[in-house]
Amino acid sequence: MKALDVYQSYLAVKQHFSDNGYDYFKYNGKVRVNASNFHTRKDRFFYEKLARKFNGKPEDLRNYFAANLSINPKAWIRELLGPTAESVYSGWKNHQESLTYNLIQDVARIEEAHSEGDLSSLLKCNDGQHPFLLDLYTNSTIAIETLIGFDILMGCFDRWNKEIDDTIIWPDTYMFCQRYRPFVSFDSDALDVKFRRAILQVYAPRN
Repeated sequence: MKALDVYQSYLAVKQHFSDNGYDYFKYNGKVRVNASNFHTRKDRFFYEKLARKFNGKPEDLRNYFAANLSINPKAWIRELLGPTAESVYSGWKNHQESLTYNLIQDVARIEEAHSEGDLSSLLKCNDGQHPFLLDLYTNSTIAIETLIGFDILMGCFDRWNKEIDDTIIWPDTYMFCQRYRPFVSFDSDALDVKFRRAILQVYAPRN
């Protein structure tokens, strides 16, 4: 892997999370770069360092950028080196490697926070307000992967797009979900069996 490859990957992932007109996966991570200009950049050292670190592991490099740039799309390359960026990536990777377990753990958190409700009231928009499930995400009770998992199983986002009156928080959250989802390797069987079963264990007796 060359430093120029790292530079292109960085620009592509950064643009994916900051420009709704660009889709990393649609364009296969390709963006236009000028090789001559790159070799005169003063920050070339940072790309060279990441090239050595992720040599032969382009997908890991992509995920390293995604983990950090999904949090801060404006981060400069020098901010993506060092213990903070490493910690963000390590946490992200650990979460993905135990994704099914973490989804089920979030169902337990939902049950605790929503102990008197049913599945309908968890997902329902009342008078254009945010549904309870969305509030659990915005107050950091559940992870973004859990919110997306509910949409995969129940298709709630399309309904929320029609029913939520808020024109700032939900539209931004929805767009982020669309941008972020392709970077998460959801196991369709685990979602359909284990995650669904965990939800039904909480809510089926009330329906």
